[in-house]
Amino acid sequence: MLIRKIITVSITSTICSILIGIIQPNAFGEEMNTISDFLFLFVTSQVLYLMYIFPAVLIYGVLTSIVSDKAAELITSKRKRVELSVSFILHISFGLVLQLYSLLAAIPFFITDRLLRRVDPYLKWQYAIYSLALPGIWWTLCFVVTFMEDIF
Repeated sequence: MLIRKIITVSITSTICSILIGIIQPNAFGEEMNTISDFLFLFVTSQVLYLMYIFPAVLIYGVLTSIVSDKAAELITSKRKRVELSVSFILHISFGLVLQLYSLLAAIPFFITDRLLRRVDPYLKWQYAIYSLALPGIWWTLCFVVTFMEDIF
């Protein structure tokens, strides 16, 4: 289960960072008049957002997801459809902590975790390690673009 959760964190933190960047690209309070301003502020904000989102999803998201899944199993006596609904409600409840921002992480986390659950027996630790490259590559790409903008 931990392997699946780590892969889920990698995917979810990247998706959540992008979603929050689209909703709130102006993290630094700069003027945004053109589409190129929007794109630059979006990329620049990704560096900041991912630095905070990844650890939060890793710690809070994994813990609350495990609690939600185990509680749903206990409450529903392992009836799959009811368990899915209860687990979703618990994920959403834990996701309401920071309102919209944590909800933007809770929903993709739940969906990604459920999709990965289907291939769970085939997941190995090497896949969890490889999956950590996704937020790392996204962060590095955005950082390099931000750095290149400062040079030119």
